[in-house]
Amino acid sequence: MTPEEFCQLAMADYERHWAAAAGHQERHPLRVKMELLRRITEQARDPDEFGRLLAEGCASDDPIRVLLCNDLSARWERLRGVAPARQP
Repeated sequence: MTPEEFCQLAMADYERHWAAAAGHQERHPLRVKMELLRRITEQARDPDEFGRLLAEGCASDDPIRVLLCNDLSARWERLRGVAPARQP
């Protein structure tokens, strides 16, 4: 699975959540997470780098990045068939 394919799956899931919440705010945390996922996916040149970016994000100073990366890291590793990295 490529980072782009994973991003499409995650975005579809987030879009369902967004529609169910009938969100109205552009800065809603879910919308912010979706935009951040787009940026991370654009930065990744390959699946390994995408996994590294997610892992690094789990230890970020940015709370939204931490939430997003914690949410997606295990899913990404599971879909790739790789054991998730342990968090300190």
